[in-house]
Amino acid sequence: MVGREISPNVITFSVIIKALCKQGMVSQAHGLLEVMIQRGENPNIITYNTLMDGYYLVGQLDEGMSLFSEMIRKGISPNVITYSSLIMAFVIRTCGKCPVNALCKQGMVAKAHGLLELMIQRGEKPDIITYSTLVDGYCLVGQLDEAMSLFSEMIRKGISPDVISYSSLISGLCNSDKWKEALVLFNEMVGQDISLDVITFNILLNALCKQGMVTRAHRLLEVMIQRGENPDIITYKTLMDGYCLMGQMNEAMDLFVLVVNNGYEPSVVTFLLLVKGYCKRFRVDEAMRLFGVMHLKGLKPTISIYNTLIDGLCKVGRVVAAQNLFNEMQSYGQSLDIVTYKIFLSGKLKDATDLFYSIPVKGLLLDVRTYNNIINGLCEEGMLQEANEMFLQMEETGCSPNDFTFNIIACGLLRKNETCKAFQLLGETVERGFAAHDYTISILLDLVKSNGQDHQILEMICKFLPDGKEKGIL
Repeated sequence: MVGREISPNVITFSVIIKALCKQGMVSQAHGLLEVMIQRGENPNIITYNTLMDGYYLVGQLDEGMSLFSEMIRKGISPNVITYSSLIMAFVIRTCGKCPVNALCKQGMVAKAHGLLELMIQRGEKPDIITYSTLVDGYCLVGQLDEAMSLFSEMIRKGISPDVISYSSLISGLCNSDKWKEALVLFNEMVGQDISLDVITFNILLNALCKQGMVTRAHRLLEVMIQRGENPDIITYKTLMDGYCLMGQMNEAMDLFVLVVNNGYEPSVVTFLLLVKGYCKRFRVDEAMRLFGVMHLKGLKPTISIYNTLIDGLCKVGRVVAAQNLFNEMQSYGQSLDIVTYKIFLSGKLKDATDLFYSIPVKGLLLDVRTYNNIINGLCEEGMLQEANEMFLQMEETGCSPNDFTFNIIACGLLRKNETCKAFQLLGETVERGFAAHDYTISILLDLVKSNGQDHQILEMICKFLPDGKEKGIL
């Protein structure tokens, strides 16, 4: 077009800029804007809005703001679309993955509100999108009073709330455990014949389930169907999760069957909800049957499902089955995480030591709680030498023992009547600024009763007691 000396106009440039922005090629789009200006073609409000939207979509808010300022300097007045897009960009920043704290996020919403005020001052009338976006922003940062105030202001100005603005406010109230207020708004929506969508229903269903009100949530599902709104998989998962949390596994399974009959293919997440629910109620056989169904459907179990089942089997004493499942998991090449080891080690000690020593080889980071689990297991089995070796390894690998570590080993030594070693360890405990736990002191007191007024034991007890409490013992 340029080669044929046909001059592109503002519409042509704007169309190409929009296409580039949709592809995420914002730098190239901005370069085209500069070419446009060099060729004497003046960008209009559409051109600037398009490019600003491009910057917002790739998270470059500062560049978009710079363009906003440039537009005003050139005498181009922002319109409602300009302001609404910029407000939305600020709100999106509050819920993005950028590492900003809560105060910074609140500051973003405050800036967005400042834009709303600027917009009104310059004679632009905010629309439902502008207000809904800002209401959503306040809800996201937990500033419900500001959100409610803005919602009321919108109504006073003759702008009728729609399903999006209501849903944002209902979501904010539910996230703050104000589900009663959320229900009031929901009923208000129904009274005003505002078309409810699946998102609004799902928000309320989730809030009711979190409160343990699953029967009420199920009634809401029935209302949803009666109003002609088709539940989606999130609806069913939310209600299933609610039943599982309340231990109503029969109802959860009935819903699962309904989901399948309605043509939904259950996902790994759906199976995980049910497996967790059954294991929490120690109904491990049902959980294992679901695990089998997963395999039949060709679904690959995640590490979370394996961890849940291994933990459930350990808790009901079926350690061999847990070990077999662990071996199966490894044979399928499933990547293990530290949770797998912790569950296994905190269940029964069989093969735990070998398993434990294999962790560094697999590149997993050990923490003090993992060490404490295995040391406690060794002490309970009377394997004090192995427990001490683990204690030494712990320090060698740079994992500092805590007060629980010292107390676990001290109690193990005291139970074996190895008082000299126990006192030496307890002395080190005091030197490191740790305190003896009540259980440790109770074992020492039992020793006093059985050995009489042993001054060494009494002296050790006094070191661990607050001033002024020694007299009651001595």
